[in-house]
Amino acid sequence: MTLRVAECLLVPVLLVACGRTALLDARTEELCTPPVIDLGVVPSQQFGPATLITELAAPGGDDDPTLTGDMLEIFFESQRSGTSRIWHATRDTADDAWDPPTPVSEFDGLGANTPEVSRDGLRLRFATTLPSVQADLYEATRPDRASSWSNPVRLDRLDTAFGETGCAEFLDGYGVVFFSNRSGSNQLWQALREASSCTDFDVSTTTMLGVAGANPWMRNDGLTLAYSDGDLYVVTRAALNDAFGTPQPLSSLNSGANDDDPWMNDDMTRIFFTSVVTGDPELYTATR
Repeated sequence: MTLRVAECLLVPVLLVACGRTALLDARTEELCTPPVIDLGVVPSQQFGPATLITELAAPGGDDDPTLTGDMLEIFFESQRSGTSRIWHATRDTADDAWDPPTPVSEFDGLGANTPEVSRDGLRLRFATTLPSVQADLYEATRPDRASSWSNPVRLDRLDTAFGETGCAEFLDGYGVVFFSNRSGSNQLWQALREASSCTDFDVSTTTMLGVAGANPWMRNDGLTLAYSDGDLYVVTRAALNDAFGTPQPLSSLNSGANDDDPWMNDDMTRIFFTSVVTGDPELYTATR
């Protein structure tokens, strides 16, 4: 049995699933090495036409879609109630229409934006400018997908005096990719977990990826990155510590208006994103 990092974070006090008995406060470096995840080649064909997700559409602007790995839950930012809130919808299968969305009331009053949910649906990260004037990253958790979210906790290891938003995870939570302007320009950054502990991110591994953009999504193997910079782009690398190559535009989806906030399943056969092609930010999806 292969135990991945995210599972190490959630197992009971005795880590018997790791093939040993160990206390949580005595985790070894072995538990926080990157999991090996082979997702195969990146599809080369273009996406088909984008379609508006009509059952989620509403006046006021919808933004930042993020889904669980099974594509049965979606979270997004919306101004439909007159203020920025995170909204949530579910469906029974990945081919069904979405049920009517409802606000995630646990985060009301925080001005929460750029939500990113983990593939298992148990962690949600977002940014807020409250109480500071710069956007900071926060994380909330839940024990299962039927439960409410915990009180959010600021991700101090990732935050600076500059702005950070859009924190998406990969390698089952071993790494995160996020936006920051700490370098003086809009860049994407990566951070990995501490080698000796699964509980926090290592400041020394927080590195600029050399990609100018925002609102990232990372394939779970950590080798393919989608992001926005007015249009939607995908860029790949051969290994976790390698530099990314030349960005490739998702030309069949880029409309000439602002296209933003890509999220894909790990097969990279479905994409969800935001576009203002109608003049109002709305959620779209496409397949290949």
